Amino acid sequence: MLNKNQIDKLDAYFGFVRCKKAFFVGEKMEEMLTKKKGNYLLILNSCPEKKRDELKKYQDTNKKLVIYEYNGSYDVKLALGYELLNACLITDNNLAGAIIKVFQEE
Repeated sequence: MLNKNQIDKLDAYFGFVRCKKAFFVGEKMEEMLTKKKGNYLLILNSCPEKKRDELKKYQDTNKKLVIYEYNGSYDVKLALGYELLNACLITDNNLAGAIIKVFQEE
């Protein structure tokens, strides 16, 4: 369970990601994965197993791709402003690293 400080950090990090437009979802995300742009793929627990397997295959062609499966309590959908979201590609390496670090503390 995340504490107040961790939630505040995540809110700030995702706010920066949104302001910088440093994330992609849906078809644009898959297009960017095909072009090997972006190194951090965040897969949420709402993602169906078939889609998870499909997304993980991008790691075969892009060895730099870090895939993190998040099953915690933080509402990533709300933070990024989407009602339905299964995965997102974060293109800012520093922000993605900071987000994953907080997620791992949970």
